[in-house]
Amino acid sequence: MGDILDVAIVGGGPAGMTAAIYIARTGKSVKIFERIGAGGQAALTDNIENYPGFDEGINGFDLSDKMRKQVERLGGSFEFDSVESFTQDPTSKIYTFKTGVGNEYQAKVLLITTGTTPKKLGVKGEDKFFGRGIGTCAICDGAFYKGKVVAVIGGGNSALEESLYLANLASKVYIVHRRDEFRAEHYVQQQIQEKKNIEFLLDTVVEEFVGDQKINKCIFKNVKDNTIFEKDIDGVFLYVGLDPNTTIIDSKYKDEQGFIKIDADNKINEHGLFAAGDCCVDSRKQVIIACGEGAKTSYTIGDYLNSL
Repeated sequence: MGDILDVAIVGGGPAGMTAAIYIARTGKSVKIFERIGAGGQAALTDNIENYPGFDEGINGFDLSDKMRKQVERLGGSFEFDSVESFTQDPTSKIYTFKTGVGNEYQAKVLLITTGTTPKKLGVKGEDKFFGRGIGTCAICDGAFYKGKVVAVIGGGNSALEESLYLANLASKVYIVHRRDEFRAEHYVQQQIQEKKNIEFLLDTVVEEFVGDQKINKCIFKNVKDNTIFEKDIDGVFLYVGLDPNTTIIDSKYKDEQGFIKIDADNKINEHGLFAAGDCCVDSRKQVIIACGEGAKTSYTIGDYLNSL
């Protein structure tokens, strides 16, 4: 089992890595448990334009990798494995938790920064073609659609920003949104307007995905007049919301959507259990805000450790 960690962080996105940077600088032992790779959803973003210090923006993977290197340089470490469950000893207050490959660790503090996963639409054909023409990461799969026709479902920042990326690869990009106007920031909407190969399908929802081995057509419905129409589509990217990755947390600590309830100091309870970032109630889903929450939580964690 090894030595008892001061802090174990579950989730290696911006919130978790920022907290680790601050904690490591105090001389405390800290390890991040991340099942895929450093950065979370941020690492899958082509260009982050609103992170201070990068006047031309920065690729999400590059920013995440810089954070990872900073964590390691300051003495923090990573374990690329999932945390499946945890318990706390009522006397010692030490947390014991198990990972996906069966390893067991102990820590005085557990910080949950597990982020979110993109939602699905729940329409006919979606499960059949998910991973075979339907995806949630344009930067991961966009190269497969060079010179082809794609649809992006959603109207927020993520949908429009990824549409800009796809417009440089695909011959045609349809942005499909159920409302008559986008929720994305004005600056992003201005950029979208300049792309000649992007077409808007507003007041529109997906009725069905159609194809053989892969998707080749989408059937849509206009929500105002209920007309049904279809478009030939080679690929679809979904940006219709996010579900929190919080299955390891007891339901008493979560709201109806599964987001973690925390107090003003990012405490889940008074016994060394904390949370920060996109997995929390009322999070704003911005990299800079997640970093700020991680930094703020590190101070509360320090106070808790000093009280033991």
